[in-house]
Amino acid sequence: FDFTAPGYYNFTFDAWWSIELWWDYCLLEISNDAGLNWYPIYEFTDEGDWQTIALTLYDPFGTGICQMDDWGTYVPDLWSPWPRPAVPATDEMQLRFHMISDAGTEQKGIMIDDVSLVYNDLVTIFADDMESGDGNWEHMRDFTGDLWHEESFYWICADTYYSWYNAEPSGDYAFYPTQWFVYDETDAGLYRNNMDDKLILSFDLTHAYEAFLEWDQMTGFAGMYPDDYGVVEIWTDGAWKALFIVQGDTLGTWGHMKLDISDYVGGDELTQVRFRLISNETIVGDGWAVANFSIQGKVDFVNPTCAISLSPATPNGNNGWYTSPVTVTVTGTDNRKVETLYYRIDGGAWKTYSAPFSINIDGEHTVDAYVVDDVGNPSDMCTVTFKIDATAPTVSIDTPQSGYIYFMGRELFKNPLGGTIIIGGITFAATASDAMSGLAKVSFDIDGYSYDKTSSPYEVWWHKFDLLPTKYTLSVSAEDNAGNTASAGTIDFTHWL
Repeated sequence: FDFTAPGYYNFTFDAWWSIELWWDYCLLEISNDAGLNWYPIYEFTDEGDWQTIALTLYDPFGTGICQMDDWGTYVPDLWSPWPRPAVPATDEMQLRFHMISDAGTEQKGIMIDDVSLVYNDLVTIFADDMESGDGNWEHMRDFTGDLWHEESFYWICADTYYSWYNAEPSGDYAFYPTQWFVYDETDAGLYRNNMDDKLILSFDLTHAYEAFLEWDQMTGFAGMYPDDYGVVEIWTDGAWKALFIVQGDTLGTWGHMKLDISDYVGGDELTQVRFRLISNETIVGDGWAVANFSIQGKVDFVNPTCAISLSPATPNGNNGWYTSPVTVTVTGTDNRKVETLYYRIDGGAWKTYSAPFSINIDGEHTVDAYVVDDVGNPSDMCTVTFKIDATAPTVSIDTPQSGYIYFMGRELFKNPLGGTIIIGGITFAATASDAMSGLAKVSFDIDGYSYDKTSSPYEVWWHKFDLLPTKYTLSVSAEDNAGNTASAGTIDFTHWL
């Protein structure tokens, strides 16, 4: 509610109650910070028949309940003195009925009806007759807070609200300094019904490969599992896993506990251990005290190493090129144990390595790899590069064309009688290319005489004086820089002059 406008804020309700005198009670409380802090302004205990309670929370003169040094209502000596800070009006005001009881005698409790909040006797801010109305109630049965407390000693609730005294360690009930203990601040050291409260501890065990969790404990559960009990849990695989159940009543006797948590350490995340207290709806007890946490174990800060090998071990082509698929093998070594190997090809996504793999795609390739040991230590990245050209070049004969007559290097016409005839000299020409490693040469062979051309145009001038017609065979081939070869075939021709 917003109480910042000056004026009267009157809160009215009907109530009937039957509450164990002195031990159980219901408080009407107010908060000016949206429920972060609560201040009691009215108290119910003992017996009360149906009656109307009318309270002026604030008025224009600063004499409302929440503005006075005294609360302006009857408060039994049991609860005196109240905490009396001024409670300034804000736009985050809340009201609640807070019922508190111990583990002893039970009575009917309290009934509330016909609740209203009115501004200046004219504007109804809130109204609920409990049959139909504004509603907007929030059920707060489950305790909104953490009942795990870190204490120097065992603290016991005194017989005045919000008052505590320190029970010095003595005799069989001596407590270790700095411990965690579950209790209810309003109920003499007892935990609550229907609790499920948790204490989570985090440990950096990212380099551990053996670990034992140790602690001292003393329990005061009112029942046995599955009624009231404690459970030690560990976070693993995205969920809490129970490791150990704690139950029974050992008050007066501390016990030393030790759990092997080696299966849950290492990796790249903190190890989280949770101490969890669970209770049912019946009687309650003193709780669960734990102290002297420690982790004993072994750690490994030595990074593994990785290596990449290729098969064939060296390029089987020319100029550092492979002309066949390459098999890649990744290996790792560690002072303890290599857990996982990872690799990627040409900067792609990382994959888990399980067996050698082959790369058969033409091109230049880079394989990166690293390994991780069983506690999460990574190796440096190892890298290997290689290039594959398993594709032969292309080559074809341009001149001469099969079945044509040539005179002094000039093509005349197609021979009607068939066969290729060359009269005089001629320029043999070919077209060749290679998409990967590039062309090394184009070779022209005429009956055992070879002529190599290493650059374009791929042409060779040829002339031989033959007084009589003589038969020859021309063959043309190409070779790329990786050593792959291709043939353009042969042409048989008759030469004269």
